[in-house]
Amino acid sequence: MSGIDFLREIMAERPMPVVMLSSLTQSGNEVSLKAYELGAVE
Repeated sequence: MSGIDFLREIMAERPMPVVMLSSLTQSGNEVSLKAYELGAVE
């Protein structure tokens, strides 16, 4: 399960503030934007 998949699942079941970290993506990247869209706060 990817981090995005996990974020989608956790926000559907029990929304909470989430900070996503990745050494593989940069700010403004499609994956970063998807995380914000799903509810990540940082």
